[in-house]
Amino acid sequence: MTRNDIEVGLPQTIRDFFRASDKHQTEDLLACFGDNALVLDDGGRYEGLSSIRSWSDQNYIGARVYADLIAVEPRDKEWAVLAEITGDYPGGPYRFWFGFTLDQGQISKLEITEG
Repeated sequence: MTRNDIEVGLPQTIRDFFRASDKHQTEDLLACFGDNALVLDDGGRYEGLSSIRSWSDQNYIGARVYADLIAVEPRDKEWAVLAEITGDYPGGPYRFWFGFTLDQGQISKLEITEG
């Protein structure tokens, strides 16, 4: 299955999230999130756009990530996307599940866990 095959079944917001990630575009990434969104990543909890921006600047866009989408699993009110992540991290690549919860077309919660 190719990335395009995986993306076809995803909501537009999630496709936009990964495209912004790969292009290292912070503003486009933040536009995917609702104002009160929550990101859970690596033991951290980031609530609201200001906190999510800080997370992204240090750990995501700031780390110049690229996501190679491997699989998608629609779950109850959630989309789980398995991706191989490369970037300015020691070691790697790494596999992570990105668990997206959407509300009115925007990400209300993103939980990133080891894959």
